[in-house]
Amino acid sequence: MTPYPVRVDSRGKRWTIVAAREFALRVPLHETWSLRANRARLSGSRTPETRDVLRDLCLTRDGSELVAILLRGDEHHQADLYDITAAVSGDIEEAARRLRGRDALQLARERAPLPSWWTRDLARGLASQTRDAADVHGVLLLADWMPRYDPDDGAIPDPTLDGDTAAAGPEDSVGWAFVSGQPAASVRVDVFARLRRQAATNLRACVAALGDGALAVALPSAKRRPWYLSPAQIAETGAVPFLDASQITWDGLLGGKSALDVAELMPHAGRGVVYRGPDARVSTALHGFGFDVLATEQHPAAHVPRADAMPARVAIVRARHDAWAHAWDAPSVDADAVVARVAQEFVHRGIPYAVVDEGALESPGGLSAFAAVVMAPMRALTRRSLDRFTRYVRDGGVALAIEPLPHVVGGQPSPALEGLLGHRRLRTSPSAGEALAKALESLGRRASLARESGVYARPAGDPALGAAHVLTVADGVDYMTCWHGDEEASGILTERAAPRRAEIWDGRAWLPVRHWHADGHTYIEIDTPPHAPRTIAFRHDLDDGGS
Repeated sequence: MTPYPVRVDSRGKRWTIVAAREFALRVPLHETWSLRANRARLSGSRTPETRDVLRDLCLTRDGSELVAILLRGDEHHQADLYDITAAVSGDIEEAARRLRGRDALQLARERAPLPSWWTRDLARGLASQTRDAADVHGVLLLADWMPRYDPDDGAIPDPTLDGDTAAAGPEDSVGWAFVSGQPAASVRVDVFARLRRQAATNLRACVAALGDGALAVALPSAKRRPWYLSPAQIAETGAVPFLDASQITWDGLLGGKSALDVAELMPHAGRGVVYRGPDARVSTALHGFGFDVLATEQHPAAHVPRADAMPARVAIVRARHDAWAHAWDAPSVDADAVVARVAQEFVHRGIPYAVVDEGALESPGGLSAFAAVVMAPMRALTRRSLDRFTRYVRDGGVALAIEPLPHVVGGQPSPALEGLLGHRRLRTSPSAGEALAKALESLGRRASLARESGVYARPAGDPALGAAHVLTVADGVDYMTCWHGDEEASGILTERAAPRRAEIWDGRAWLPVRHWHADGHTYIEIDTPPHAPRTIAFRHDLDDGGS
């Protein structure tokens, strides 16, 4: 059989590329299952119709496995679901007599057409499929491996290791809880938290099975949001997060939702992007940001040494589960748009930041590395997350919570942050308008957030229009990749908040560039046309005679 394709990234590392569709052809009986709820109305005034519906519920289609027959509760019953499988199989006539006019669900397990992060025995299958590849750095799972969920389809991935969904009651099962109608926000939070934990367990097994080889997991771009696992959660498994950046345009690189995708991957060493038909400007900029660019065409960027993101001073915390709740109650605020605006404010101020999943709130010490935290609009928090956020604020952390605030904590409807709202280190702000800009400016003062870098238009000296920059660090050097869109500017002035020796990359080598030091900063003036990314090295040794 033809081996999987091998591609070389922009830093010379060779990757075995494994697409889910190709894996499905080579391993046709891959153990990938989903749980589907098929609703049925036990309507009709005559018992035979109800009996026939119950009989239909006892049968499955296309080799699916029946898990349970569930009865929907109503206002007169305490539970959402009742397991009536035994009653139907014991005496279908009696069950039909008692259940007329009610709603029932057939919960069935069926084989999914494509493998995903939940595929059972994935670690063994992946290792056996890729073990013959020679001289490769690792295996890259493309974005089609990310499991998909359509709320209207009534199905979720089966998160169990052994396929056994037996539980004390339907409401205790991940799958059953989610098909019980319109569960509370706190239930949905718990459902997806359990799904994420199981996916992470499977990826850890894959990392272990590959031994010395790396595992990279590609995430789809913003148009295919949301992700089941965030880049941080993927990194915690030992895998490397990649981003499918094929749909990211130059104009949208730091201006649209795709910008959040790039920002979320920035804190992770080894991060990369998959890019088909690359725009030289986009791939060059991403390469300068420290990404391994894996392109189907020859990579056009000049070589820049491996670098990691500047340590973030601010964490922007956003909810993952909100995006999955749209089938029931669409968020009143586009949280992604708010996060994008907050991120742009920090870019403009030259303050390194990180966009993190709300799971950071549940990790002990997950927020301790940040001087400030911005909580994006979200509908629900677990009680553990609230406790950790409260501890961060009471231990001296500076925070801003953007409205609407989460209103469900641990299943109890209440103003989640009520006990903190009077604390001097926590402020709240509306999600739009001048009020948010002022709140972010106040956050910077309260947390003593200093500008790390900036890009200004010459000769005016004002911040350049359409300017953006990203700082990355390596041993003894800071790299700054920057560009601007100011058609009126004759050049740009870059600023770095530290005395450094500056060099610029001309496509072949690092060359000295005129710079000067003032007020503890390093300044460089260069003639750069609009939309032309440049990479500057600020070296820590100062034996250069800089003025």
